[in-house]
Amino acid sequence: MCTFNYTKTDINMKKILYCLTISLSILGYKESLSQNITAKELYKKTGGNETAEPIKKQDIADINVVEITDKLGVSTTANILSIELDKTLPEIICKEISGRYGNPKGFVVKLEDSAYVFVPFQSFKDATFSSGSHTVTLRNATTFKGTLIGKMKTGEIYSSENERKTYDLKSISSIRLVKLDKDNIDKPKPPKKLWTLSCAKPNFADFIIADPLFAFGYRDQYKSGGIIYTWETGTFVKVTQSFIIKTNNEEISANLSDFKNVSLVNDPKQASRIEITSPSGITTTGPLVLKYKEEEKNIDNIGWALVARVPDMADATLILLMPNLKFKESSGSQ
Repeated sequence: MCTFNYTKTDINMKKILYCLTISLSILGYKESLSQNITAKELYKKTGGNETAEPIKKQDIADINVVEITDKLGVSTTANILSIELDKTLPEIICKEISGRYGNPKGFVVKLEDSAYVFVPFQSFKDATFSSGSHTVTLRNATTFKGTLIGKMKTGEIYSSENERKTYDLKSISSIRLVKLDKDNIDKPKPPKKLWTLSCAKPNFADFIIADPLFAFGYRDQYKSGGIIYTWETGTFVKVTQSFIIKTNNEEISANLSDFKNVSLVNDPKQASRIEITSPSGITTTGPLVLKYKEEEKNIDNIGWALVARVPDMADATLILLMPNLKFKESSGSQ
C-alpha cells in the first residue's frame, strides 16, 4: 500500500501493493475548511502562487534555465530545450498536460506506477536525490518525494543537435530552476469549487483538489508525411470533464463539475463504474463511458486517469491512473 504521511511541507512514500489504487494523505486545509470560508478566500490564504516565493525580475528569461548535478558529479547550468517522456499511457497523459511538441511547461514526478504529479516550472524550486527518490521543493515551501522522469535536452536555442546534451532526469542528483521562461508565467485563477478527495481502497486521509477532469487514451488514424502521405494509427489523449453514464439502457452525457459527490470504482475484470449525486440529492450509478467522438461506439479500452489541480501544492496537477476513489464538494466552496 502506498501511503503519504505528511505535514504541509513533507510527504513520505512507502511501497505500493495494489498498482491501480493509491493511498494519499495530504493535510493542510482542515483548519481553513472548518472556518467555512469560500474557495477563493481559501486559495488566497494557503494555495497556488498566493503563498509562493515571489518571482523576481532577474529570475525571468527567454528560456527556462536550470543548475543540475548528475550522479557522476558533473555540474552545469543549462537551458531546457525539451523534455521527452515515454509512450506509456500515464506518461502520454503527462505529456498532454505538461506541454506538447517539445515545449515543456514543467516537470513530471512519478510517485508510483499509478500516480504522477505535474509541477509547472513557475511552481518548481528544486529537487535533490537521496535514499532512492527525489525530494521536490515547490515555491510555496511544500515538499514531497517521488522520481523525476523524462529525458531533458539542453543547449543553446539555435545550437546544432551535436552541441546539445541530454540528461535522464531520474539520474539527476540535484536540479534547481534559476531562470523562468517569461512565457511560462501564468497565474492560475482561483477555483470556483474545491473538492475533498478520499480513496475508497485502500483508505487514506482526505485532501483537497480543484478542477477534476478525466484524461483517457484512445487510438485513431492520422496522416503521416507531406504531399504523399500514409495513414497510420497512433495513441492520443483527451482531457475533459465530460463523460457518459449508462443507466436503464440509456447513455446520458454529464459533466464532473455539476455534481456534489462523485465516486469512481475501477475493476480490471469489468467496466469502470461511476456514482454521481446532483445538488438536488439525486444519485445515479452506472458504467462509466469515455468517448473522444460522439459517433464513437466503443468504450475506451486503453485506460483513463483522474486529473486534478492541488492548490496546496502550488497548483501542481495530480494524475491518478484508474483509481478507486470518491470526492465531494467541500464546505469551503463558494
